[in-house]
Amino acid sequence: MTWVVYGLLKILVTGRTTLLAPSLVSCYYDVGGVELSITSPAFSQLLAVELSVYAPKIVHDDSFPIIDVGGSVSGIAAAGISFGIPGIVNFNEAKYNLSTGSGLLPVIQSFAGSTARPGTNGTRLQFSGGATLRNFTVYQQGITADVNCQAATSSQLLNFTNSNTTLGVTPSGSTSPAYTLIAWNTTADCNSSSTTTQQYVTWANASGQPDVSGTGFLPTIVCPGHVDASDVYSRFVIATQGFYKYDFLPLTICEVTPLVTITRVDYTAGGIINASQIISNQTFSPDDTYLLFYLAGVVNYHARNSQGLMNNMIGDTLYSVYSGEDNDPIADNTAEVFRELEDYWRGVIEFTATFLRAGYSAEGAFQDGIPSNMTSPLNGTMLMVTIGWANRGPIYIFSILPLGIVTLLTTIAAIYSLVESWKE
Repeated sequence: MTWVVYGLLKILVTGRTTLLAPSLVSCYYDVGGVELSITSPAFSQLLAVELSVYAPKIVHDDSFPIIDVGGSVSGIAAAGISFGIPGIVNFNEAKYNLSTGSGLLPVIQSFAGSTARPGTNGTRLQFSGGATLRNFTVYQQGITADVNCQAATSSQLLNFTNSNTTLGVTPSGSTSPAYTLIAWNTTADCNSSSTTTQQYVTWANASGQPDVSGTGFLPTIVCPGHVDASDVYSRFVIATQGFYKYDFLPLTICEVTPLVTITRVDYTAGGIINASQIISNQTFSPDDTYLLFYLAGVVNYHARNSQGLMNNMIGDTLYSVYSGEDNDPIADNTAEVFRELEDYWRGVIEFTATFLRAGYSAEGAFQDGIPSNMTSPLNGTMLMVTIGWANRGPIYIFSILPLGIVTLLTTIAAIYSLVESWKE
């Protein structure tokens, strides 16, 4: 009898705990929507018009400083990931786990970053969309790149040449030069019908000799068109070579093949946008010619502006990231340097795509919202964690059955007592 009473008491405790102490319950809901598709034919036509308007202008608006800084930060983050360095990038107060997550734009408002309206310099973006504080997994369109860098073979040389002229700079009142400027003329035959030229200026001492250990020169030519007239226009080429303190990088050809992706994006605690997996990818189609021109143009702008009088930001990134994580001399590990350079340019491409997508997704970019022929579908899952009781099947009801019987009998007894008291 004692064991029977003990068992009934334990069942009563279990039932009471079940009712009074609910547990965490996970609820899943399907989500859907649309976002700007920067590879849609309609957007490609719009981009063609925009590029034709702005390309001839020498002075551009505030977008270029953003590209200059953001592209560098994204490239550095991407290059460091392969060496175990955290790659979180903050753009417009939105936090990405790597570069800008395969050229993504956040579609969940609570992860979208700043909602302040653009100021006088036009550097703030306001996004529209639904609001939620839950965790999401969404499949979105992204832009990344397959970048392959290697030492140039005889068939890839592009007749890449660097010629220079020195100019001594003599201060007023002096008869001898204080220092020398070296004017460089870098050329490459991007195809059989055109030669691309880039000019640079570097610093040297009064004798015209640069400081080999402190001065770095990394000339770069971007070939935005067909290298071979028979090629389908789906990629472009970057030619570069390091001099002085960057001489660890030989004459190098990087083939950049942009890719349109479907990417799994996780929006989780901490507010970080995690591009966790590329589900599928494909190369650009002929409709994406102007997008390819845009990407190549930004890479060219970035490469040109990275070179200063005494150093190059890209060269310094390659050297510092490598030196911070590897003890072998950098000149003895060209393969790792190539891998860094590949990741760097991929990061720049991804930021460029995010920047373009952000500009045309911002509030007011289109008078009546993004046109339907410029959108791509979104789908995914929302995970909501709450407190409640889970449905664990009919057997689970037995854990609360004893408590239910006792409660029912107690209620009947109370009602019976009230009725009897009224009779008296």
